[in-house]
Amino acid sequence: MNLDTYTIQAKIRFPKLHLEGLYKLDTQILIIPLRGQGQFFADAVKCDANVEIKSEIYERESTQYIKFKSMALEINLKDYRIRLNGLFNGDKTLEEATNEAINQNRDEFLQAMKPYIEKTAANVLLDIANKIVYSMPLDDLFPKE
Repeated sequence: MNLDTYTIQAKIRFPKLHLEGLYKLDTQILIIPLRGQGQFFADAVKCDANVEIKSEIYERESTQYIKFKSMALEINLKDYRIRLNGLFNGDKTLEEATNEAINQNRDEFLQAMKPYIEKTAANVLLDIANKIVYSMPLDDLFPKE
């Protein structure tokens, strides 16, 4: 952490990661048209992330606080499996075939989706981080002595 600029750089490792969420797609990856919306499930191992958080100091009621302005996130996954439910308006045959094709071409799928994954994860984590520090004065976070 650079205490002059309040910039934080970190490397994070998640040995195992399980994600569940909602998705909405209308795109084509490789030769596979992906359209649909619904739940997704993903399990990954050896997930590494490089994080940079930029901050600013502000004053509220004569007390200094920190606010995280931006977060850059670079994610590297060693291996993962994903499942998208709700593809092709619930056509189970096409959904199964597409999920199998995605998982057989994980590297290509990840390259196409990585910018969206990183941006979404950074936005969620930035919001959580700001909620954590909102009520904590700067002097409590970084005591001078």
